[in-house]
Amino acid sequence: MGKLLIFSEFQEIRELLAQEFVGDGHLAIATGNPDHIAELLRILDPTLLLIDFHLKKVNPWQMMRQISKASPGLPVLPYTAYSARDGNLRLVIAHPEGGKNLPLQAFKRKVDWFLNPEPVAGQGKSISESSDRWGIR
Repeated sequence: MGKLLIFSEFQEIRELLAQEFVGDGHLAIATGNPDHIAELLRILDPTLLLIDFHLKKVNPWQMMRQISKASPGLPVLPYTAYSARDGNLRLVIAHPEGGKNLPLQAFKRKVDWFLNPEPVAGQGKSISESSDRWGIR
């Protein structure tokens, strides 16, 4: 399975996502401290970095550029999470065409696909397949 590094300023979100992915057999480490990212990248050598794009203390896009320089080839999935009116966690994956609001289980399926992409006929194993693959329009 995958090794996930989860970054969010919100402890409840970090802990919930880490527990969910560990429960699915992944190794998941979560932090809310941007100063720990570089060390965790080195120690964990993650398969995927999940980074909340609604941050107050740091610019997530600048952080992603720095991570890309420090760990070229590491996939980074920007997301945000919130509690819906019904009390369930909802997540949005950042996408140039706009993100799609997903329940937790659907978000986990997207992350699982990201960790183990399935080829689409004639396209090979590309994570840039189509926005349909991600359920985003």
